[in-house]
Amino acid sequence: MNPIKGYIVRGPQTYSYTSASKLPYTANFIGTPNNGVISAPIFHGTLVAPDDRDDWNLLGNPYPSAVSALSFLSNPLNTPIIDGTIYFWTHNSDISTLYLSPFYGTFVYNYNNSDYASWNRVGSVGTAAGTGGPMPNGFIAAGQGFFTKSTGTAPSGNSVIFNNSMRVAGNNSQFYRMASLANVPQENNSGDPIERQRLWLNLNSEGGTFNQILVGYVEGATFGWDRDFDGIRFTDETSTTLYSTLEDKKLVIQGRPLPFEDTDIVALGYRSNIIDAFTFAIDHLDESFESQNIYLEDRALNIIHNLKLSPYSFSSEAGTFNERFLLRYTDTSLDTSEFDANQSVIAFIANHELQVKSNQNIVAIELFDISGKLIQKYNPSEVSNKFITRFGFAQGVYLAKIKLDNGIEVTKKLLH
Repeated sequence: MNPIKGYIVRGPQTYSYTSASKLPYTANFIGTPNNGVISAPIFHGTLVAPDDRDDWNLLGNPYPSAVSALSFLSNPLNTPIIDGTIYFWTHNSDISTLYLSPFYGTFVYNYNNSDYASWNRVGSVGTAAGTGGPMPNGFIAAGQGFFTKSTGTAPSGNSVIFNNSMRVAGNNSQFYRMASLANVPQENNSGDPIERQRLWLNLNSEGGTFNQILVGYVEGATFGWDRDFDGIRFTDETSTTLYSTLEDKKLVIQGRPLPFEDTDIVALGYRSNIIDAFTFAIDHLDESFESQNIYLEDRALNIIHNLKLSPYSFSSEAGTFNERFLLRYTDTSLDTSEFDANQSVIAFIANHELQVKSNQNIVAIELFDISGKLIQKYNPSEVSNKFITRFGFAQGVYLAKIKLDNGIEVTKKLLH
């Protein structure tokens, strides 16, 4: 095995891949342990094959000891060549299918792209709920493979280096494989002393997919792209994926500046490869956020939901949605006039009729299904504070956006 090359899965070509034969394989590594300066070329440019990743490089820790991720990424020879985030395949999900690659002429495994854990100076993101996700602890174990992304600012083939100053004693137990990492210390930033205020957000689907992102307010970060604090979401653009957005980038980790202001708003995006039901939830957060409300705004349904009180559930069509959700820290719908209007509007479905009553005159009503799809618009022919119409839609959950003549809009959930 090449000491500077990363390996995600490697066993004998004749080893069975069927579920009935998933037995441990013991491999012996024979040779002299590496020491001193070791350089690894970093490539970027044109795709060689359809399943290659442009600008992504799979490296490995060449030493018989752990390496500090912070020391490796902040080395002045490495910072111009690679981004400041590294990615580990966690083996959290089983390898799914096997297909014959026309390029490689052999069988290739499919895997779940949400199984890449991420680490940078903001913190780490796991591949399952809870801090035992497992979340990278800031140390690269002996022999551990990891992805890094070329910045593209240097000629292809420039090299990053590993050296003995990056090596650390201990901290060598977090090696990603099928075995459990439940007892390994998590979320350690390797002695990096900067101030952080962070929250982790999960997206789960009924179909079983899981994605996590990290948003952190960090000493030294800006609202723009920061090499040390912003991490690209590692995805194949076909899997179900959650990310925050920054300019034209999709991020798994986003660093934002301190001091934290509750007026800040973070744009969220997601991609679903099927029609499915989803749930947003807070995974965990730093102590500094314990007393801070955290809201999710669903702009399609005009809902601002407090994630501190409960997760938020919604349905989605297949596709990419970069405009629907915002992470925010205030609920503007609690303005006094809007709050009073919300209390004074009644909407329900009974006897196959939609009925809306209000203290104000009703100007228009828009009816959405639970996925956020607009299915009907109503424009009352007479000015009135009451509206009744025949409801001929299927049983289910609906949302009515009701516009009043004072300009206020109120959203009501309807059960049919």
